[in-house]
Amino acid sequence: ECCSVECRVDTIRVVQVAPGVFYEYIRRPCVQLAFFEAGKKIFGGSSNNYNMCAHPKMPVATESCCGLNTNNPTKVHVGCEYLGELVSYNSNAQRCSNIAGANVCDASGVDTNSCGECCCQVSISNSSPKDNLF
Repeated sequence: ECCSVECRVDTIRVVQVAPGVFYEYIRRPCVQLAFFEAGKKIFGGSSNNYNMCAHPKMPVATESCCGLNTNNPTKVHVGCEYLGELVSYNSNAQRCSNIAGANVCDASGVDTNSCGECCCQVSISNSSPKDNLF
């Protein structure tokens, strides 16, 4: 049974199992099918020029919502429960709907020059999944 933050996340990377004792889950590479239906466009890092298609049910991108800045509705708000958290498309949509005025960003025309505290703690890299945004 979960409690607190782990109830709200798609994946957990590190768990403290006893005081000072931690378990780290390392996801195995290349075990998901490469072909899927209804893919969602994600963009990498600080530029939406680096795009790819992603499986909407897999946690492969960082939470990102738009519509919070009335002066710039395409400005991205990035959130997370822990540094480097990845979410599925549905989890991202649910989190955006829980924020008044927010919606899922249209990856074709977002202002990615903004950064939430979760992504500012890491360098922006187009080859790093934790920097991909829905």
